[in-house]
Amino acid sequence: MTKIKMKDIPHWKAYNMQKNMAINRGIEWDLTFEQWKQWWGDDIVNRGKGPGKLVMGRIDTSEPYTWNNLNKVSHAENCIRSTKGVPTKKSRPCRTPLGEFISVAEAARAHGHMNSVTINRRLLFNQPGYEYLDV
Repeated sequence: MTKIKMKDIPHWKAYNMQKNMAINRGIEWDLTFEQWKQWWGDDIVNRGKGPGKLVMGRIDTSEPYTWNNLNKVSHAENCIRSTKGVPTKKSRPCRTPLGEFISVAEAARAHGHMNSVTINRRLLFNQPGYEYLDV
């Protein structure tokens, strides 16, 4: 293993957290820290889940995290792609500050929430920037 420099410690922690989350989700991880850091390049400062931030998405979600199967996308776009944008009978399309979503659950995931309660409340109380699209 390569010795980690002090300036790389925050990135090393982020790399390990992402790697461990992938493994816990049953997704194979085939990237070294050096590859991960090189892949992010200057965009590493834009990593995250908020507006304007980028995440590491897989081009083919049935394949592992490998150098040739990665793309940089917004967190919202990655959430939509992960479910292949398939609405259910109970889905209500909505708009939030992060964009338009096929369901409140998708919007919640894009905002980093584990469930849709927070987004539902914002929609129900007409918080600015939140609205249902099926009315």
